[in-house]
Amino acid sequence: MKRLINLLRRPFRVQYRLTIIINCKETNTYGTDRRILTNLAINTYNMEYWTLYKRGPFGRKERGIDLGMRH
Repeated sequence: MKRLINLLRRPFRVQYRLTIIINCKETNTYGTDRRILTNLAINTYNMEYWTLYKRGPFGRKERGIDLGMRH
């Protein structure tokens, strides 16, 4: 039963990728909660800029949805 539920939920999944640039080095973090990833980006010390990407549902390609810079 649980496998059936997971199979039905698969097309609706949304995944996020957070890219943070620190001292010209790129760091990627993956997750499913946008709020957590955005707070992580904002509170990262010595960050130059960050971009949040979203993929899904129904297999939609990855696209940028949010970005920020050091203040």
